[in-house]
Amino acid sequence: MRKTIAATLSAAAVLVGLMPISAIATAAAAPGLGVASTSDYPNGTTSATAAYPSDPIPQTCNGRSGCISGIVNWSNRSANLSIKLFDDNNAGSTTAFFYYYTANGWYGTESRTANNKTISGYPGKQGPAGGITEVIITLKANVDPDSPEFPVGAFYRDF
Repeated sequence: MRKTIAATLSAAAVLVGLMPISAIATAAAAPGLGVASTSDYPNGTTSATAAYPSDPIPQTCNGRSGCISGIVNWSNRSANLSIKLFDDNNAGSTTAFFYYYTANGWYGTESRTANNKTISGYPGKQGPAGGITEVIITLKANVDPDSPEFPVGAFYRDF
């Protein structure tokens, strides 16, 4: 299923003229992205969270109903997100889907829905030993139940 979703997302991104998911993931997995260094703290000390990276979720709109932006915060076993989901003043609502994967494959799915407003949310999932290693995010315009999910991106734990 994971390869099917990734292939579908990549194909959809190409169809709408966006960068392929693999390129987004490569950019998101750039070394040092979001990682604090000892120079970021007074007297060379570090924070307990400094060892864990975070990946930005750039503002992405599906062109039909809404947009999402936020950040993926990685830790030893979990992926915790802080998101803003916007739904335009039109028919239907906008749902963001969050697909979580471990090294063994799909682990779980969460969703958040906004209806004619902007909502903030904190979806996340704690994984088993080895942790969550990937999060795929999509947007769906709910005006048409048969409309496909729009690819936002694939984000990878890179530590």
